[in-house]
Amino acid sequence: MLSEVGGTLEALLDPDRVVASDPVREVTGAVVSGDTAQISMVRRGTVRVAAPLKCTGGSWSVAWDQPFTLLRPGMVLRDALNPDEAPEPSLDPGASACQFNMKQLAMAAMMYCQDYDERFPIADRWCDATFPYVNNDSMYACPADDADYSYGMNYKLSRTLIGKVDSPSETILLFESEPSRKNAWDGKGNLPGSTLAEPPRHDGCNNFAWTDGHVTRSLSDDVGLNEYRLTKQAYE
Repeated sequence: MLSEVGGTLEALLDPDRVVASDPVREVTGAVVSGDTAQISMVRRGTVRVAAPLKCTGGSWSVAWDQPFTLLRPGMVLRDALNPDEAPEPSLDPGASACQFNMKQLAMAAMMYCQDYDERFPIADRWCDATFPYVNNDSMYACPADDADYSYGMNYKLSRTLIGKVDSPSETILLFESEPSRKNAWDGKGNLPGSTLAEPPRHDGCNNFAWTDGHVTRSLSDDVGLNEYRLTKQAYE
């Protein structure tokens, strides 16, 4: 029997292979010598772990002498109980963390719509508009990107009524952008999708958040102009 628990794992897990929710980097110290500097940093976040339980005298407790199971983002406790039926783990932990970030940002955009007359934020201010709903700067950065801001907004949705979107599950809301900057969008004369991160950040793919809130990872060539339009158009 397993139970989901929290706690400090410290050296039990390789931090480079663990995807934490709401990760935050904190500088713990810096040493400057001449033209060089050495900076010490730690990563803090939430890690979900399934712990085995044992029953002694009718009371259940954590079996600390047995191995724990790390729950990946999106993985439920049932997957730990039935590992043969669990989805295949991502080969790129950074891609999973990126998808988690974009999911939170898409939901923040939905909440913004609810508070502001059912309209999406202005494209060139979307980070500022959604920040009150996530309250975490790290959500705007992909782990595979060195910049503090990694995502762009589909400018077709700028100040658009949510009810005007013909097919939310097939309309892009956010994408991985290049160059990386705050409030990035694909307007100002650019074709939709022309500012996608290049090269793609995750094994040849980029992540996309759709207007209904779901997130997918796709090859850039597999995402066409139709996915940026509010009303779907048939190709000639």
